[in-house]
Order: sequence, then structure tokens, then C-alpha cells
Amino acid sequence: MLHLEFAVAPTEINSLADLALLDARLGFDRGAVLSGFPKAWFRNVSDQLSRTHNGTSLDKATERLRSFKNNKTVAFNRTYQARKY
Repeated sequence: MLHLEFAVAPTEINSLADLALLDARLGFDRGAVLSGFPKAWFRNVSDQLSRTHNGTSLDKATERLRSFKNNKTVAFNRTYQARKY
């Protein structure tokens, strides 16, 4: 099966609703996966969410991110080379 790889800017993930939307659309079973680079992507998203969430909602977001990392991400051992646009 051919899988499409999507890259999402960490700044676009601002809420649990954003994570839920990605969760509904991505997965190996759906033929669409999240790009696993840059390596700091998950840390950047976590930092972004920690600024706007706390307590239980932050725990839910962290758990969902962990699930993404384990089940919906591919990296193909590529290096990320940031360019200015």
C-alpha cells in the first residue's frame, strides 16, 4: 500500500481539537502518516501545547502525542535542512 506523508508545522497544533483532527485523518490504516522530522517536532508541539493547556488536558495532549510518535509517524532516516522562505 502506498502511504502519503504529511508534514505539519508545530505552530499549527494549538489544541486538543487540532490533535483529534490529525488523529482522525492519519494512520497506516488510512494510508496517511505524519512526517517524523525534524526530530524536535514533538518537543516543539509539546512546548506549544504546554503554553495553552494544563492539568488533565495537558496530560491528554501528551498521551496523544506519544501515540502519534509510536503509531502514525515515519522518518526514513532523512536529515532535516531548514531553509528560509
